[in-house]
Formats: sequence, C-alpha cells, structure tokens
Amino acid sequence: MNTIDLNQIWQNQEEELNQSISVNREQILEITRMKVSSALAKAKPIKWFAIGFGILWVLFIYSLIIHFLSMEYIFFIISAGIHSVLTNIAIGIYIYHLVMINKIDNSRSVAEVQERLASLQSTTLMVNRLMFVQLPVFATFYLTPAWLQQMSIGRLLFVFGNIAIFAAAGLWFFFNIKKENMHKKWFRFLFNSQEWTSIEKANDIVDQLGEKNV
Repeated sequence: MNTIDLNQIWQNQEEELNQSISVNREQILEITRMKVSSALAKAKPIKWFAIGFGILWVLFIYSLIIHFLSMEYIFFIISAGIHSVLTNIAIGIYIYHLVMINKIDNSRSVAEVQERLASLQSTTLMVNRLMFVQLPVFATFYLTPAWLQQMSIGRLLFVFGNIAIFAAAGLWFFFNIKKENMHKKWFRFLFNSQEWTSIEKANDIVDQLGEKNV
C-alpha cells in the first residue's frame, strides 16, 4: 500500500467522521427543539389569555378615563393612565414571547435556542417588574382634590403613608426581580406559575443536553 492509498483512506475516514459529527449535531438540535417546544407549549395558553384579557382590561380602563375625564378625578385619570400604559407594554411583551417561542421551534442551532430562551427569561422578569412598579397607583386612584382638602392631618398622613409604602414596595420589587435572586425563597414563591417554570424547564433541558455532548 503506497502513500497515495493511505492518504485516500485517511481522507475518506475524515469525511465520514465529519458527516457523523454533522448528523449528531442535527440530531442534538432536533431533540433540543422538540423538548424545549414541549416545555414551552404549556406557557402558550397563559400568554394568549394574558393578551386577550389585557386588551379587554385596557379598553375598560380607557372607557373609565373618558367617563371620569375632569379635574375632579385627576388622581384617578393619572393613576389609570399609568396603569394602562404599563399594561400595554406588558401585552406587547407577551406578543413578543409568542413570536420568540415560534422562533425557537425554527432555530438553526442550540446556541440560538439558548439565546432565545435567555430573551424569554429576561423579558418575563421585565413584565413582572413593570407590574410591581405601578403599585402606587392602587393607593392613589380613589383620591380627589376635594376629599384631600377635607381630610384631617392624621388622615392625610395615613393616606400618604400608604402611598409611600406602596411606592417603596414597588421600587424594591422592580430593582430586586432579577436573575441573581432566582434562588431566594420570595422569588421562588412569586415565580411559581407555569409561565415561569416552563422556561426554567426548557433551560434545564438545553443545559443537560449540552453537558452530555461536551
């Protein structure tokens, strides 16, 4: 057997090895997509419900704003306006989530799946941060200028004390709902819904497949 024959055998083996690696990568990607899609499928109905309910809720809030559109109800108008704006942003994020889940189904690499899961996770945290940061509006919507003028000092202190507590709580959650606190008990309690656990399960699937193929 001469050198040419050896080189040809070596090249053939190298091509077979590369083909085998390519097939394995495709199989890994397909398995990853199927398992991740299965995990995230449980979150889709929740997101569709949130979008539908959110749209109806915002329309209802708009109708109330129009109905009470006067200086007498200025606190309600401002509170409801802030609430509706943040709710609209949340609806937009949920629509984005459904788009991202569909893109995960069509990802071309495990890295793309990981990237899109990370985006799902971060924007899910953002939705919850927005929901908490608006807590003060639930302590101001019922106030009116006339009522404030009639209140005693003690009552005013109570009202503004409540607003301060709601604002402090909203800001605390806004700044503390982040990945770094995922292991804490309060975080696990708040994020115990199917929407969040499905993302965690999908991340676990990707991590496990990655470990097996290191």
